Amino acid sequence: MVTLAKACVIADKALEKGRILNLHPLSVAVLDASGCLVVFKREDHSALLREQIAQAKAWGALGLGIGGRGLAQRAASAPSFSMPSRRCRADASSLFPAAC
Repeated sequence: MVTLAKACVIADKALEKGRILNLHPLSVAVLDASGCLVVFKREDHSALLREQIAQAKAWGALGLGIGGRGLAQRAASAPSFSMPSRRCRADASSLFPAAC
């Protein structure tokens, strides 16, 4: 179970790693096992829609049962895997194109 305290540590460590790697401002979403958002943290100057993107990536990893790195590897090896349907709206339905 991901407690609020654990979720805060996960998000803080992710943001810390982003600073170490000198990445652009990050947004981090931490979900529980049921897919509910526990913590969302956004650095100053993070890009538009990053909350939705971070949560979508977390949902994808959770739904597929793989971590974020595995999700990125799968997307790189199969470009159509990560391309959303053009007819989906910019809400939760766009995260699950089959439901559109």
